[in-house]
Amino acid sequence: MVFQKTYELQISFSGDAKEVNEQKQLLLAWLPANGVESFVEGTLDSLDLDPDYYNEHGDYYDQFGGSHCPVSIFDYDLSSLKEIQVKLERDFKGKLKIENFSQETSTWKEGWKESFTPLETNRFYIYPPWEKPDSTTGKIPMEIEPGMAFGTGQHATTQLCLQQIESIASRGGDIANLRFMDIGTGSGILAIAAKKLGFNHVNATDIEAAAVHAAQDNAQVNNVEVNLWKGSVPVPADERDDFHTPYDIVVANILIVVLERIIFDLSEITVSGGLLVLSGLIREQESSMIEMAEEVGFGLVEKHYDGDWVCLELEKLQ
Repeated sequence: MVFQKTYELQISFSGDAKEVNEQKQLLLAWLPANGVESFVEGTLDSLDLDPDYYNEHGDYYDQFGGSHCPVSIFDYDLSSLKEIQVKLERDFKGKLKIENFSQETSTWKEGWKESFTPLETNRFYIYPPWEKPDSTTGKIPMEIEPGMAFGTGQHATTQLCLQQIESIASRGGDIANLRFMDIGTGSGILAIAAKKLGFNHVNATDIEAAAVHAAQDNAQVNNVEVNLWKGSVPVPADERDDFHTPYDIVVANILIVVLERIIFDLSEITVSGGLLVLSGLIREQESSMIEMAEEVGFGLVEKHYDGDWVCLELEKLQ
């Protein structure tokens, strides 16, 4: 699907450094709590930053304005952004400066070309549409259009999840008959990877319509069929036949403020003996996330790190 216009809701801050930092921290907690999981801080995508951004010795954050960097939300649907603006103005009572901008989608996408370069995992060679697949690697090619900043595989958490899916697929067994669910699919990269690895029954959801469109387009380009739905975690009694059956593999690469709210639902849709892969977590959040997962019936299988980021694989024990 082609969208001619890309809309931006830009949120700016005022005051001294302490006031701005407090405002930003409140905003960054407010956004995912109100269904906004994809946003851009300054000129750096908050979910696709180089890991060095989180290194205390790095100076990228200060170079781009530090806490004074505005936060932007992008969408192809202007009405969705206006709904968010109304909520922000209500909850922050005029403390934030909120502006709307628009530009041609083709122009907006040009900004990705410098930051999105091909990458490799153990099994995949992932590349953008403006590059050609490298047939010499012997790896599975995957073309990903970044769309509305919904994930290109550049971020550590996406790579950790990809590696974990690859690991699960390599353990043997009849993976073709296992049901796979990707919650918060974004660009669809993890769901498409699962399909290419041999999982036949692959489903994915995202609460943002633009993400669903991006994932649909990427699945089509990669000649795979992924059952996509706009929404969060499909409950077992959902009327959609393709979504109501519990899953053998569930993946959620989402911020912890969202995982905290949906961990019970994730347990509900995972079969006994099934696996749950969680990322979007930093090391400091690891223990609390494991504890919450254990409370709803999961046991830790293994965990892996990439810098400050962690990926958990858990098994449904009951």
